[in-house]
Amino acid sequence: PEFQLPEYKGLPVKRENKTVTDEDVVRAIEVLREQQVKFETVARPAQTGDIAVVNYTGTTDGKPLTDIAPTAKGLTEQKGFWVEMKPDSFIAGFADQLQGAQAGDKRTVNVTFPADFAPKDLAGRAAVYAVEVVEVKEKVLPVADEAFAKSFGAENLDKLREGVRRDLENELKFKLDRDTRTQLVKELMGRVNF
Repeated sequence: PEFQLPEYKGLPVKRENKTVTDEDVVRAIEVLREQQVKFETVARPAQTGDIAVVNYTGTTDGKPLTDIAPTAKGLTEQKGFWVEMKPDSFIAGFADQLQGAQAGDKRTVNVTFPADFAPKDLAGRAAVYAVEVVEVKEKVLPVADEAFAKSFGAENLDKLREGVRRDLENELKFKLDRDTRTQLVKELMGRVNF
């Protein structure tokens, strides 16, 4: 279509005045540490942040969950299943009821599937899980030292920090440029009629 070329110079845009901080670099190094996490078996009760390795079977109204939702095999029975000990892990409330359990313990865990749960057949239903704790594993993060830096191809920790800062700055510049471009395109589209 033909259209009148609008004024396209000097268009207003808002650009965030943002820079990469030392805290951003520390957070990024923590993400790198998480990538190299190890899980070590411990002979103590499970606590927040641990992994409980469990065997379980789930029922609702005394029947296997698969009687109500045939596709829910994994929710009905598992062996050697890893549950991170945090409130939103697996099914809400499941991990909370394993706090303090240790290898060999058996627990009855009661949960209610959320209203928006998939499969829908289980949404809003109460379920009972017979759970056996097989192992408790502790998350062990690597120490941020020279060996850690070398595992990412950096000479030392300072060089790793410099590289991380550079990557974060490039990422920030890309984001700010993309946001600016999006604003300009939107402004131009509002000025053209066809």
